[in-house]
Amino acid sequence: MIDCENAIAKDGEDDTSSDNKSVTRSIDEEAVEKDLKDKLLEHNQETPKVFEKMREPPRKKTFADFLKNNRGEKQGMQLFKVDLPNTEEVFIPKEAILPVEDIWGYCLVGCFARKFPGLKAIQKMVNTWGVPCEILPHKRGWIVFKFWTDEHRQAVMTKPVEELTINRKKLMFKILEKDFMWNCKSFATMPVWVKFLDVPMGFWNPLGLSFLASKLGTPLYSDGVTYTSASRFDTSMEPNADGDYRKVNYCRVMINMDLSVKPPLCVKVAYDEGSFTQKVEYEHMPEYCYHCEAFGHNPFDCKALHEIHRR
Repeated sequence: MIDCENAIAKDGEDDTSSDNKSVTRSIDEEAVEKDLKDKLLEHNQETPKVFEKMREPPRKKTFADFLKNNRGEKQGMQLFKVDLPNTEEVFIPKEAILPVEDIWGYCLVGCFARKFPGLKAIQKMVNTWGVPCEILPHKRGWIVFKFWTDEHRQAVMTKPVEELTINRKKLMFKILEKDFMWNCKSFATMPVWVKFLDVPMGFWNPLGLSFLASKLGTPLYSDGVTYTSASRFDTSMEPNADGDYRKVNYCRVMINMDLSVKPPLCVKVAYDEGSFTQKVEYEHMPEYCYHCEAFGHNPFDCKALHEIHRR
């Protein structure tokens, strides 16, 4: 009898223990399930739904944004009414036409003889110059390069050709004149490096070379080798590196030339003791044809001129 009661009591304890375990397991499962639901809900709130409107990316600034308020009354020059005669033509006096540098600062205007390479390519080239420079494009393919100082401008003007070339298209530029017009004819006067071959030694001086160069245009300056070669020997000068000798085959001079005029290949020279013919070579001559009045080819390769000479 006692054993039977003990067995019943034990069975009761087992049932109670089983019920307690069941309740505990049920509570744990509910907690886990609730935790999963909370995390899923949090994830859904952070992740946009498929058909939910996505957040719009920030709008890129346009050219119009940079010119915002550009037309405001106080943004530009203050102008005034000028009393003009009742004629078809407007005459502008000298005092109304200022030197370009007084208005634009130190700048150059440039163009490419062939197809325009694009502003990105031009900006990439400008970045290699190592001087502050702003580019202002013109719709006809011209570019205005603005510099901080005249030294920066001169540094760019004397750079080697490879630093001024994009895809075999050489950049041609000049310092603006007061009467510059946006056309090829106005750009026909440009600085060009010229070689005078086998110049007699007595002519290697500023006055002698200026006479020779003036026959081609307006002389600007010679290169450094021409200047230092025609000078007295000085022991303070650095010796030449092995095999690196200054050659005296020619004088190299920068000349502002009118490309609309046929460039001579020689110059006849007379002096008190005699005469000679001075040979001339042009370095990196801009491809401008004086016959066609256009860039893109030079007169030596002009088909029209070749046809004329054939007749």
